[in-house]
Amino acid sequence: MKRWGTVTLAVTLLAGCDDATGPKLLLDSPLFDHTAPGSWTNTTDLSVGRHFLAAAAAASDGRVFVSGGLDVDGLSLALVEAYHPDEDQWTEVASLPGDRFAHASVRGGDGLIYAIGGVTAGGATVASSVVVYDPDGDSWTSAADMAVPRLGPAAAVAGGKIYVTGGQNLVEGTSDFQVEASGEVFDPGTGEWEPIASMATPRYLHAMATGSDGRIYAIGGTDLSGFPIASVEAYDPDANEWMDVESIPSGRYGLGAATGADGHIYAYGGFAESFEFESTVITYDVGTDTWEPAPSMNEARFGFGATASPDGRIYAVAGFASGSTLSSAEFYETAPVTTITVAIDIKPGSDPNSINRKSRGNVPVAVLSSATFDATTIDRSTVEFAGAPALSIGGGAEDVNGDGLPDVVFHFATQALVLPDGTTEACLSGDTTGGTSFQGCDAVRLVK
Repeated sequence: MKRWGTVTLAVTLLAGCDDATGPKLLLDSPLFDHTAPGSWTNTTDLSVGRHFLAAAAAASDGRVFVSGGLDVDGLSLALVEAYHPDEDQWTEVASLPGDRFAHASVRGGDGLIYAIGGVTAGGATVASSVVVYDPDGDSWTSAADMAVPRLGPAAAVAGGKIYVTGGQNLVEGTSDFQVEASGEVFDPGTGEWEPIASMATPRYLHAMATGSDGRIYAIGGTDLSGFPIASVEAYDPDANEWMDVESIPSGRYGLGAATGADGHIYAYGGFAESFEFESTVITYDVGTDTWEPAPSMNEARFGFGATASPDGRIYAVAGFASGSTLSSAEFYETAPVTTITVAIDIKPGSDPNSINRKSRGNVPVAVLSSATFDATTIDRSTVEFAGAPALSIGGGAEDVNGDGLPDVVFHFATQALVLPDGTTEACLSGDTTGGTSFQGCDAVRLVK
């Protein structure tokens, strides 16, 4: 362990400062009037309190792995601990190859845990390096470096690939920092990083999560001003494009984000425009582009580990708040909603999706898999499109959109479709074999 001293985060924590200036946007509106304060459950404590750590969950057994961070004395850590949900215990596992903090961590499509960027060498280096943990072998190896060193980046997985955005980076040839809008994608299959389109807003200490629609959402963060950002951008991996979506109600950075079993994105904790460390939680519905309140955490947290596990739990691990480095952790159990939103593609390969209602043919509709939805789990007997049942429920899976995930294509008799004059959108609905209802819509153009 080494004491962090060379690299300084370009953030001024204003909470509790007597000379803090700026707008006081207090989170005391009805939006943050939570009615279920006890809905988060505390785990046993970690062995060491820390902040600027990172967290990721294994798919096989639901263990949560937290890596690195800074301890209460500002020492940078290589320590890795794993939480066993069945036993409610944290245990030490193989340490990182070197100390690391203010990094990102995700589980890749290959089932391995990635620790990405951050600060290494006791605070001396803003890192582009990536190390990879095998939960089964309890060992770390190195992966290819990113093109850009990143302090305080965010990461998410879509289509098995790892997407990383933002972060701080030193301006070449100087000791000055800049905040990145750039992003990169790593393909575990090729072991290579490629650039992606840049966000509209440079940001770091932000959060990212993949929605049930397959898009990646970059939430909040800050820039060199140290003021919290409220804007949210959504990235379409297929189009390689970012677009603005509904902002969070109040800017915050050092927050966490994860996608629950209900298909909603949860954004929680962080340092807010009120100059306070937050325990509040908000959820985003990708179908309606709206944010709503959820039960607050038991404890305010900044710079904590955030992840979702396969059993539907959302975790908040350690962090910092009001002068204290935390060793506590807590989770929230999300429940599946009645209907989740999925992506569909009417007449794959066609643009526009023209339908002649007098045709005696059929209309193909693809249901697309994503990081949070497996189209092969659909109960095909339940599928309807525009009021018509599928012509057949046989056929195998195929990758329609080239993202490496198995999609399913259904066919519907054109003359059985209920498409009144003026229709510009048609929807497909059904259930999975596990009982989850889903719906997806796509644009159509009616022709005579």
